[in-house]
Amino acid sequence: MMYLIPIDLGLFQNDECIFDAMLNYEISGKRVREIEKFILDGHFTGEIVDMPSKIYDDIYSQAEEVAYSIVKKEKIDDSKGLEFRFTWVLPVGILALFSQETLAQIDMTSIFEYYEVKNIDELFSLEDYMPIKQEPRKPQEGMFMKTLAIRQPWASLIAMGIKDIECRDAMPTKCRKIFIAASGTMVRWDELPDYVQTLILDLEKLGKMPAYKNWPTKCIVGHADIVKVGFEPVESIWGRDWDGMKYTFNNAQVLDEPLYGLNKATPYFYNVDGYDEKHLPSSHKFDLSGIKLPK
Repeated sequence: MMYLIPIDLGLFQNDECIFDAMLNYEISGKRVREIEKFILDGHFTGEIVDMPSKIYDDIYSQAEEVAYSIVKKEKIDDSKGLEFRFTWVLPVGILALFSQETLAQIDMTSIFEYYEVKNIDELFSLEDYMPIKQEPRKPQEGMFMKTLAIRQPWASLIAMGIKDIECRDAMPTKCRKIFIAASGTMVRWDELPDYVQTLILDLEKLGKMPAYKNWPTKCIVGHADIVKVGFEPVESIWGRDWDGMKYTFNNAQVLDEPLYGLNKATPYFYNVDGYDEKHLPSSHKFDLSGIKLPK
């Protein structure tokens, strides 16, 4: 389930607010659970900046995009400097999606002060700040995304931005953004190179991925840009021993929620209707902090 979370956004010049608006931040139920786990582990003080970096960075980038669109639309003079600010405490809309156990772990003092309320009941009575359920986007006719099905763990490793080369027999396609689909079969654990096993175990130990047997299959897990196609030698560990066709990836992102029911059993590229490069599911850049990447 996806939600839109209203967040205050203001544009300031010389500490004076010259324009205020509401940013509707899109977040998945899965992301909400990630934030809850983060709070229950004792890593949160109540301010947005203390959330997991990928959450904060995502909100910041959306706020920045909305701010600059307002500047352009309203023809605001930014020659004298312009600053955008957004709600610095955890938004009400996200709090409303938490369990009682999670809420009990948060010092609400700064949150109550920001919203000028005295207790949790008053906070959740602020209807303008409550989460909005977002209906699943209906596929639009004429749109499609080129999609490549790849076995696990390679599919997720590409979507994470770790595996930057896919080796194939000649199968030319234009350089473009594609969906990465995890096929229904996985490479057996004992068939994986030692450095891949070590990488997967590190991802599991740091809580970034579940045990390998539970990695998603039969679904689209992310998207990436094909930035080069050719037979030329590469330095990457993922393709330097392959003499055949190599696809080089960049700008990889993991979908917030995998897309099921869109896989095809084919070794070639296939089309998934209803999406294109400007109309993609919510996704994020995978957090690789603490991971030692093979070279």
